[in-house]
Amino acid sequence: MFTLSEMFVNFFNRYAVVAEEKQLNFFFVASSKTLSENRLAVTRILDNFVSNALRYTDSGKIFFGARRRKGTIELQVLNNGPRIRPEVE
Repeated sequence: MFTLSEMFVNFFNRYAVVAEEKQLNFFFVASSKTLSENRLAVTRILDNFVSNALRYTDSGKIFFGARRRKGTIELQVLNNGPRIRPEVE
């Protein structure tokens, strides 16, 4: 098991320099939630979302965190970058 906050801090520390260079408001909300899922898989998925947000966001903010929703935990990465076209989703 691992805490989401531990993972979020690692991502923040890994990408904060890139966000600062792009003058982005880069932040996360700490979470006391723990996961028992495959840590490597969850890390890879979130890493992909955060790195894409940094790649495609030229100004504004990038936020990541977790939300409890209907008995599950939903990981979120929100940003001001361009959206995926509906026909590609």
